[in-house]
Amino acid sequence: MLKLTVTVVKCGDDVSGFVVLPRRWVVERTFGWIIRYRRCVRDYERLPVQHETMVYIVMIMLMSRRLAQRPPSRQRRNLDARTEGAVSDADPIR
Repeated sequence: MLKLTVTVVKCGDDVSGFVVLPRRWVVERTFGWIIRYRRCVRDYERLPVQHETMVYIVMIMLMSRRLAQRPPSRQRRNLDARTEGAVSDADPIR
């Protein structure tokens, strides 16, 4: 179905204490994003397919919000000045 390759990262036997596992933060961050939505916090759905669909919906909402974001205020101000014909900082005549 998804054709994913999963790599299991194990801690060494001689490791004691806290050790950062490679790329684990990516997975934890993604789970944090998914948990923000109420339907994904608990196991409300009866079938795994339904829960998988909810995860897809959550990720689509996250990506669409990121794509629809406006540029940061400094860039927006420069873009607005150029498009509205306002005088820019580089123009010596005011």
